[in-house]
Amino acid sequence: MIFTVLFLTVFVDLITAVAIGMIMASMVFMQRMVNLQLDSITAITEPHPEAQLAEEEEEIMQEAGGRLLLFHLSGPMSFGAAKGTARRLAGFDQYDILLIDLTDVPQVDFTSSRAIDDMVHDAVDKGGHAFLVGARPAVCSMLIRQGALWMVPEDHRFQHRLPALRHALKLIQDKAASQEES
Repeated sequence: MIFTVLFLTVFVDLITAVAIGMIMASMVFMQRMVNLQLDSITAITEPHPEAQLAEEEEEIMQEAGGRLLLFHLSGPMSFGAAKGTARRLAGFDQYDILLIDLTDVPQVDFTSSRAIDDMVHDAVDKGGHAFLVGARPAVCSMLIRQGALWMVPEDHRFQHRLPALRHALKLIQDKAASQEES
């Protein structure tokens, strides 16, 4: 980057070099932000140390037997991380319930809300359920405005993760019991 700016300064002009340098710096900054956002995503179906679950939450995840996918996002979600978020979710396909935990997300943009909508659609299209946990008013407002929550019933929206996990486990157990009866 420095050599590009130096080259432009010498062979073109200073104004162009500064403009190109600013654009390049912005792109590098944006890539770093995207990497931070993607690193803050935790997707688990089994208890895992990096998920930072309470003891009862770990027990519920264990009891769910991999049928519950906890997808925890944190930090502001921007358009740059939307594609990576979808890719991370694509690595999981054997779950009945997708629990999207937005407790640590202060804001989402249009593209991120569309990515969340796609995640919900994928879960429901596979015959599963989608739960939403901890969406702050600004996040919830954006998701509603973008139509990203119409497939998440009110009784699948929670402020805290533990009640959502309990409800999800009950759905999994009810489904298993009905399959045994058949």
